[in-house]
Amino acid sequence: MVMIMWLRLLIPFFGTTLGSTVVFFVKNKQSELLSRCFSGIASGVMVAASIWSLLIPAMNQEKNILVIVPGIFLGALLLLFLDCIVPHMHPGTNEEERKESHFKKTTKLVFAVTLHNIPEGAILSLPLKSNDCSKHKAFWIGSLSGIVEPIFGYVTILFSNWILECLPFCLSFAAGAMLFVVVEELVPEMAQGKHSNLPTISFLF
Repeated sequence: MVMIMWLRLLIPFFGTTLGSTVVFFVKNKQSELLSRCFSGIASGVMVAASIWSLLIPAMNQEKNILVIVPGIFLGALLLLFLDCIVPHMHPGTNEEERKESHFKKTTKLVFAVTLHNIPEGAILSLPLKSNDCSKHKAFWIGSLSGIVEPIFGYVTILFSNWILECLPFCLSFAAGAMLFVVVEELVPEMAQGKHSNLPTISFLF
């Protein structure tokens, strides 16, 4: 049982690692548009996951909107706070019809996070490669970015009894954080550079 638990926790990390391997197959002149397309895919998956895997289950468990809405805003505010205190570059600047599925809810959530992590690995590793970083270094940085998920997934299991009591709030909190990342980082990244409809099509896909 412990082995199965760890295998499940490591699935998103494997997804990020798989996405990072794209640096070995893409030429520098192709990486800019492909990176924007991966940003579009990641944005679409994160918006879908925020709605179908987080907000709808939260609202099914908690009918009080006064629990759901603050959760969304607090999740976004946490990311806004981190955005203000953590040095990073913003894209484009030089400044620092849903069908029913037979999958279980947990399976769909893992699938959504893994799909997101595959573009995430590519989103991190492709720009590094295009900025005079070696393919191997870009791959390892992109891969290691996903290691926090199994670590904090295990922490969540340890505190599961407490978390289950406030699960609707936690789900809406996560949704707010994901939506903030989409609007603040991924959509601008997808839209910058020479005009192309491919990133938008990637988002819709």
